[in-house]
Formats: sequence, C-alpha cells, structure tokens
Amino acid sequence: AAQTIAFVPYQLLTSVAFVIFPMVAHAVQLGDEEAARRYIRAALRFSLLVLLAVSAPVAGAAAGAMRVVFPADYVAGAPALAVLALAMACFALFVIAATIMSGAGRPGLAAAVGATAVVVLVAGNIGFVRIAGLGENTLLAAASGTAAGTGLALLAMGTAVYKRFGAFIAPLSVVRALIAGAVAYSVAHAIPPSSKLVALVALALGAACYGLTLVVLRELTQADLQAVQAILRRRKKA
Repeated sequence: AAQTIAFVPYQLLTSVAFVIFPMVAHAVQLGDEEAARRYIRAALRFSLLVLLAVSAPVAGAAAGAMRVVFPADYVAGAPALAVLALAMACFALFVIAATIMSGAGRPGLAAAVGATAVVVLVAGNIGFVRIAGLGENTLLAAASGTAAGTGLALLAMGTAVYKRFGAFIAPLSVVRALIAGAVAYSVAHAIPPSSKLVALVALALGAACYGLTLVVLRELTQADLQAVQAILRRRKKA
C-alpha cells in the first residue's frame, strides 16, 4: 500500500523520459552539446520541482495519505511511506538521468548502474529487516533499504550525466527546492490526520506552501508560469 502511493510522483513524470530521450539523442547526433546541456538542465529541474511538490507533502502527512486511500489498519505503513515517498523521487530522477545517458549512446552504463542499485536495494532490505526483526519497525527497515538503493542509483547516474555533459540540476535550484520541500513536509506533518478530510487539507496545504516558498525564494518565476500555461494551451488544442 505504501509503495502504491509512493510511486504516484514517478508515474506523473514518466512522459518526461519519452520527451528527453529524442531531444538529447538528436542534439548529440548534431554535435550540439550546448543544446543537450540546456535540455538536461530544464528537464531535471522541472522533474525535481514536480516530484517534491507531491512527495514532500505525502511524506509529511504519510498517515493521512494512507488513511485517505486505504482502511484505517493500513496507517501502520505510514512510517514506511514517509521514507518511500522520497526514495521514489530519487528513483524517478534516476530514470530520467538514465534516459539521458541512453540518448547519449550509453545504455550499457545506465543498465549497469541500475543493476548495481538493485543489488544494493535487495541487500539493504535483507540487512535492515534482519536488524529490525519482525515488529513495528519492519516496514520502515525495508523502506530504508529501498531508499539506499534508489539514492545510490541517483548519485551514480547524476555523476555520469555531469561528467558526460557538464550539466545537471543547478546547485542553487536544488537548495531552494529542498528548502521548499522541508517547508511542505513540516506543514503537512503538523496537522494531525483526524479524518480523511483533514488529511486532504494537510496534503493540500503542504503543496501550497511548497509552491509559495518556491516563489518567495525566486525559484519559480513568471517565465515558469508562462511556460506551464503554454503547455496547457497546447494540450487543450490537441
């Protein structure tokens, strides 16, 4: 149940991988490294901002999110969801970075990093669960093992993308996004999930505070809003 909710941000961004692959591949084929770097920065920044907009409030209001979707007994999985929500954000960014490297003609490297991450993920699950034992911390231990694998995958693939293109997410954008994510998490976490309605309010307020913080920090600008509006207009026409 926790995995089902945690995968929602990843599913929202699967289309980014399909878009970025041909763009990077075409730029590499033409030898236009600057265009490739521009595409990479834009795609990864957009993905990070969207992922945290969903995963940070869900992690903060994990008990409420479980209560909204599943019966009350499933709230026991809330600690695992809090970790998995952020772990799957790392996984989604890894997939996009792996797609970039595949578009650059290095699918073998992406597969090797993915395989290594799977080994770490499985080993982490086994090791952490054995340490925690069967009890109230078992699911949290398993989620932590998963987070170790996805975190390693993102770090390794991000390093590979940066070495190949000299581009990734701008450090300042990462800092601003993480600050906004922390605000979203704190706001959502501060509201006790006494009912499904209150849980939905907590998630909505967390997301709203996330966006507001990005605006205050000037990570979201008028140009970003205009770009989103242009995309929505094109989708309506389509």
